[in-house]
Amino acid sequence: MATFRFELDHKPTRNKTYNLYLMVTAVGKRTKKKTGIQLKRIDDFNPQCKGNNWIRANVPDAKVLNEQLRIMLVQVNETYQELGNEGNVSSAHVIKAMDVE
Repeated sequence: MATFRFELDHKPTRNKTYNLYLMVTAVGKRTKKKTGIQLKRIDDFNPQCKGNNWIRANVPDAKVLNEQLRIMLVQVNETYQELGNEGNVSSAHVIKAMDVE
């Protein structure tokens, strides 16, 4: 069984924003993929959210960003299920298959 979650990089980029990553853990290995979302403050991300509210409401476009993250989770779960049927499951394979789609 694989787990999927979002994690914020606590090291700021040059423009003082923080990258948000999708973490995929399968078969004891963890792989991360950039989501393309950058937040200005660490407090704008809620890792223990209820529902699909990873990005707090005080962030502009929070609803749109949360919807993008929800869709990304659905895609990674579908990719994992497809690879599981083929018997080729690892965190790196799931990330690579997502990039191909």
